[in-house]
Amino acid sequence: MGAITRHVPILRRFARALAGSRQFGDTLVGEALRALIDGKAPAEAGSDPRTVLFRAFFLVWQSAADHLAQASHEGHVVDRRLQSMMPIDRLVFLLVTMEGFDEADVAAITGFDLRTVRRLVAGADATLARQMKARVLIIEDEWLIAGDLKRLVESMGHGVVGMATRRDTAIAQASILKPDLILSDVQLDDCRDGLEAVETILQTFDVPVVFVTGHSDRLLTGVGSEPTYVVGKPFYEDALKAVIAQAVFFRTTGPVAAD
Repeated sequence: MGAITRHVPILRRFARALAGSRQFGDTLVGEALRALIDGKAPAEAGSDPRTVLFRAFFLVWQSAADHLAQASHEGHVVDRRLQSMMPIDRLVFLLVTMEGFDEADVAAITGFDLRTVRRLVAGADATLARQMKARVLIIEDEWLIAGDLKRLVESMGHGVVGMATRRDTAIAQASILKPDLILSDVQLDDCRDGLEAVETILQTFDVPVVFVTGHSDRLLTGVGSEPTYVVGKPFYEDALKAVIAQAVFFRTTGPVAAD
């Protein structure tokens, strides 16, 4: 179990992005760990621990999706935000783009054949490419990284409305520009000014924030107030694009509420 639990922060990052909610994502992770402990998600001998953990998560997620579908079929009112996190194509897409699983790994996690995996990834990619375009504020004190982020955001069809390197500038720009999305580092000038800037901004208005940081482990402990979207540095472009797409998606549907 120890080899599996060291991958829990990675699963927590994935679950939060999938659900668009820190609380609900962590709830699903807790259920996955419980399923492993109770033997409801048995691991095959010799299986990769990360694959085993994500397989347990998938089984929990699938059970929730089946319950949702049954409730909808029976005429019960289903929260559209909860419904929005259930499509299988987005889960498979995130497994590949965000977590870097290859097609064989995804097939092992989901039980799908390779053809189905490829079809689901292609479908989700096409859907996300047609999503609403966002106005983005970048908070980053390293100009080379900020430039890379700006290029990546614009390649997705979004627009960068502001770039800030300091806490006070970031707060002022957010107040004036009211962006649809914020990309932020945690540390500016070797302190937590990025995190403090975001916390101040969120007291004024609600906006999704993707933290792009070399200290992602500090934000994935499950303790205290933590962000929903976290990408580590150095970042992989496909992974960051996938997380940005998720954040923008939930900007329109609203996050999934925890029970």
